[in-house]
Amino acid sequence: HSTSSVDPSLCSQLLLLLQARAGDYMSRVAWLAGIRLDKFMIDNAPYVKDLDAPLVGTNLLVCKPGKPEDVHPSGDTQLDALMRIKSAVDRGSYLKQWTETLALQGDYCNWESITCNNDNMVTELILTMKTIGVGLQGTLPPASAFTRLTKLTAINVGDQPTITGPLPADWFQLKQLVDIRVVNNSLNGTIPAAWGSLSKMRVLYLWDNKLTGQIPDTFKAFKFLELFDVSANQLTGTIPAWLGSLTSLEKLVIYENHLSGPLPDSLKNLKVVEVFFVNNKLMGTIPAWLGGLTMLKDLTLDENRFTGPLPDIFTKLSSLQRLRVNDNRLNGTIPASLGSLRRLETLYLGSNGFTGQLPTSLRGLKALQHLTVDYNRLAGTIPAWLSELTELRRLYLGENKFTGTLPDSFKMLAALEELDVEANSLVGTIPASWSRLTHMKRVWLRGNIELGGCLPKSWSGKLDSSRYSGTNITGFC
Repeated sequence: HSTSSVDPSLCSQLLLLLQARAGDYMSRVAWLAGIRLDKFMIDNAPYVKDLDAPLVGTNLLVCKPGKPEDVHPSGDTQLDALMRIKSAVDRGSYLKQWTETLALQGDYCNWESITCNNDNMVTELILTMKTIGVGLQGTLPPASAFTRLTKLTAINVGDQPTITGPLPADWFQLKQLVDIRVVNNSLNGTIPAAWGSLSKMRVLYLWDNKLTGQIPDTFKAFKFLELFDVSANQLTGTIPAWLGSLTSLEKLVIYENHLSGPLPDSLKNLKVVEVFFVNNKLMGTIPAWLGGLTMLKDLTLDENRFTGPLPDIFTKLSSLQRLRVNDNRLNGTIPASLGSLRRLETLYLGSNGFTGQLPTSLRGLKALQHLTVDYNRLAGTIPAWLSELTELRRLYLGENKFTGTLPDSFKMLAALEELDVEANSLVGTIPASWSRLTHMKRVWLRGNIELGGCLPKSWSGKLDSSRYSGTNITGFC
C-alpha cells in the first residue's frame, strides 16, 4: 500500500503497512497481527484520532508482525492461532463449532476441518464445502495468524464466494507449506511472486477465482510441484517455458484464462498425466512432441486457436483416456493412429475443418463412450462399424456432409443416450430396429430434407418436433 500517509519512523521495525478494509477495527487487526493492542494504538495514534470511527481506507502501521506477543488465556498456542484465523475468514460467525469452549484440551483435532498428527499438532486446515458447508465471509489471514501452527503443511479454503481480497503475499514466510488450495472463492489481484520461495510446494490449486496478471516466473523454483491448477481466472501472457523444468509435474491445468501464443517446446520434458489448456487463446500448430508424453491420460486443448492438421502421433499414447481438440481451427484428415488408443473413453474433434471420412481404425476404440465429430466437413456414408463401439453414450455426427441412410446396425448401441446427425444429406427412413435404443434421451435429426418415416414411439416423451424439423419425418409410431 502507499506509504504517503504514514511515518515509518514511528515504528522501530516497520514490516507491513496494512490498509484497513470494511469491518476492520483496532483490536481485531492487532489480534490478527499478533501485537498488543496498547502498543498498536500508540503506533497508530497520529492516524486514528477517533477509535469509534470507521477504519476502512486508513493505512495502519503494523510493527514486528509474525511475532505474536499475546497468547490465548488457555495457554494453548494452537487454539490462539485458530481463533485468529476464524477472526479473518468468519466475520459472520458461521463457524459455530470453532469456539474456545469446544476447542479446549485439543478437541479441535476432532473437527472435520482440522487434521492433526499423532502429537495433536495441527497439520492441515480444510475449510471447504465438504467439511463446513458454504458460509465464510472475510479475507485470507496474514502469515502472522498461522505462526503458532508450527506443523501446518496444508491450507485449503474453498467454495466460499464471500472470501474476497488478495492472496496474502506474506504467506511466503510459511516455509513448511507443501499444499495450498484456495479455490472457487472470490479472490482477486495477482498471484504473489514471493510465493516462489516456498520450495517444498507440491500442490498449488488457485482455480476459479478472479486472479489477474501472469504466472510468476519465481515459480520455476517449485522443483517438487506435482499438481498445478490456476484455471478459471483472468490470467494473461503466455504459457511459461520454464514449466518444462518442473519434472515432478503430473497435472498441469490452466484452462479458461486469457493465455496466448504457442505451446512451448520445453513441455516435452514433462512426465505429466493430465494437461488441460482449454478455452484460452493459444495458437500455432499442435506439436508432434505431445506424442512423446507417454504417461498422458488426459489431453485437453479445446476452445483455442490451433491451426493445421492434427498430427499422427498417438501410437505411443497407450494410457490416453480423454482427448479433446474440439473448437479450434484444425484441418486435414482425422489421423488413423487414433485407433491405437485402446483405453480412450472420450474423443472430441468437433467444430474444426476436418475432411475425408472417419478412419476405419476407430473401430478398435472399444472403450469409447463419447465421440463428437460434428461441425466439420466429413463426407461419405455413416459407417455401420460404429455399432461395434458398444460403450458409446454420445455420438455427434451433425453438420457434416454425410450421405446415405442411417445404419440399422446402430440398434446394437444399447447404451446410447445422445445422437446428433442433423444438417447432413441423409435419405431413407428411421430404422424400426432403433426402438431397442431405450436409453436414448436426445436426438437431433434436423435439416436432412430427404429423411422420412417415423420415430420409435418409446422416444415420444423425450424429444419435440423441433428436433426433426426440416425432414419428412411424420412423428412417432
